[in-house]
Amino acid sequence: MLRLLLILLLPVMMFAQDVQFSQIHSFPLHLNPAMTGFFDGDIRACAIYRNQWFTVNSDYGNAKYQTVGAYIDGSLLKGVFKNDYLGVGACFFNDWAGDMSYRTTDVTMNIAYSKGFGRKIKHSIALGLQGNLRMVGINTSKAVFSDGIAENIVGNATTFDAGVGVRYHVAVRRRLNMYIAGAYTHILQPNERLVSTVTRISGKITVHAGAVADINDKFNLIPSVMFIHQGAQWMVNVGTYAQYVFSMDGDEKNGIAFGTWTRIANPAPDALIAGVRLDYKGLQVAFSYDFNISELGKATSFQGGPELGVTYIAKIKRLKKDRAPCARF
Repeated sequence: MLRLLLILLLPVMMFAQDVQFSQIHSFPLHLNPAMTGFFDGDIRACAIYRNQWFTVNSDYGNAKYQTVGAYIDGSLLKGVFKNDYLGVGACFFNDWAGDMSYRTTDVTMNIAYSKGFGRKIKHSIALGLQGNLRMVGINTSKAVFSDGIAENIVGNATTFDAGVGVRYHVAVRRRLNMYIAGAYTHILQPNERLVSTVTRISGKITVHAGAVADINDKFNLIPSVMFIHQGAQWMVNVGTYAQYVFSMDGDEKNGIAFGTWTRIANPAPDALIAGVRLDYKGLQVAFSYDFNISELGKATSFQGGPELGVTYIAKIKRLKKDRAPCARF
């Protein structure tokens, strides 16, 4: 029975905290609703996969910790208002954890409005709203009880939630693009019940920033930082890409980038992250790998998890060059 409680409660305690991706900008709609529509183009779509601690074997032949996700968003009304746009989008992820396949399915709908201003230096401020449907469950067929009696376990639970976010962006003569943003999600702090106790989803504060700084015509730095506080937990993810631009497609840079980040959580270093990213026309492919340096290092053979994201941006309308450019962060 003790083993069952550990299998159940450990994932519950972990996933009362949200799933996070190592690539800060890989899943922006989940990170902050104000990031919806924040790109140069009309339609953006992405798919992402993460396999955490794959060296920890499962008794049932499946990966113990893995996440898949996808999103699509649109940047509407560009050209109707000079520097403004309306962003709408949806994202989902599905996460599995533990031998009993503790499953989290999260579906989010976002809307954001961005107001642009400035002549030589372009600025924009955006406000985003988020609605969220979250479903959690466990595979009770894999539960084993020493007394042969099924305990008080609920197979599934569904909650509704909401969030709000803001974002400020500035572009300085196309040599420096940067933004800073913040969000408060899980405003309703709903309860989830899978065992006899009830787990409350804590409100989450997210502060994040990114920049693209042109060193010269061939090299860029793309630093990023993210701070998250949820319940009793907090996390910092900070690092940078160094990008080599091998060609230009109009105003769009085609290049390859290599980066490193570190993740710190409560308050010890948790992982070192290495990544590589290819930008070519409307396509972006990014791969990262976590090297676990936390106290769990021995159990995981000091390996964390690979993460692969593929994003495509479609440009349907050609816009004037005086509009605020949004670099690929």
